Amino acid sequence: MQSTDFQRAQVAFSVSSVSTPPSATCKQWDVPEGGWADLIETATRGVFEMMLGGSVVRAQHTLPPEGDITAMVGLAGGLCGVLSIRCSLETASLLASKMLGIDTTSPEAEAATRDALGEIANVVAGSVKTAVPGLEDACFLSTPTVVMGHNFKVYSLGNSATTVVPLEFEGAPVWLILDVHH
Repeated sequence: MQSTDFQRAQVAFSVSSVSTPPSATCKQWDVPEGGWADLIETATRGVFEMMLGGSVVRAQHTLPPEGDITAMVGLAGGLCGVLSIRCSLETASLLASKMLGIDTTSPEAEAATRDALGEIANVVAGSVKTAVPGLEDACFLSTPTVVMGHNFKVYSLGNSATTVVPLEFEGAPVWLILDVHH
């Protein structure tokens, strides 16, 4: 098995291991005007201001998501899918240093960076579900999963629609990706 196949299998397991209550089913939601992209951008802006003391802006580029680190949070229940944040390891270290006040050269920096990016993804996912009327109590979040490495793709299982929101934090690209299963 190639390394990429192993990562794909590991990610698919992590995302699909979220338990869904038997009574909960995925459905279409009335997303506020502007759709998922605007909602994700607004939620991310609020989280970055609160947790990092900085702001994000919509990126002008249309580059596909890339980077060395991706944090994912599974969504189950009334909304099924995955919310991911992807960036370079350098950018993730910057985010961790802003959030935790750590020295990015310390021996603990890599673990702290993974934890910080996972927590940012978790809070953004929570903010997104809170912004959609009726979704807050109907949607459950998984524990964040963080994948590190180069040259990998994340595939969502099932029939899904993907929304990619390219942002910049202090000039560095950060992508927020929402895969919603139908």
